[in-house]
Amino acid sequence: MLEYVFFHQQPLDQFCEFLRDKGIPFQLLESSESLLLAIEEQSINDSMADIIDV
Repeated sequence: MLEYVFFHQQPLDQFCEFLRDKGIPFQLLESSESLLLAIEEQSINDSMADIIDV
């Protein structure tokens, strides 16, 4: 599972919109100090992983 940590709502919302547009399923996880988003590694290919990691 790939986990991404956000500290502000706006970047998280933008990333969620990007993932929805690409048809990539994700989960929002609860944390008291940050906003977490998780993506199953098998749900993305290598080229999409490279785009996300940029």
